[in-house]
Amino acid sequence: MHTVVLDEDGKVWTFGVNDDQALGRVTKEEEDGFEPGIVNLPKNIVQISAGDSHSAALTEDGEVYAWGTFKVCKLIDSKCLFLRAGNIFY
Repeated sequence: MHTVVLDEDGKVWTFGVNDDQALGRVTKEEEDGFEPGIVNLPKNIVQISAGDSHSAALTEDGEVYAWGTFKVCKLIDSKCLFLRAGNIFY
């Protein structure tokens, strides 16, 4: 589990468990994840979201950056695809 925080300057901070890269930053030891750290994003953020093992951030011009592990399922045939992002992508 992890927490994502958006500060008044448009910067994203994360802390918690980072085993699926949900924090969007490198933590060398498990304990390092429990200290808030900034996520290096190229633009200011206006909205954030966090799921079980992923996080996402929306920029003021509509770009979305996401990181962590995602599960995508088709409702029709119930097939699921797991996507793992080691780096932030958009």
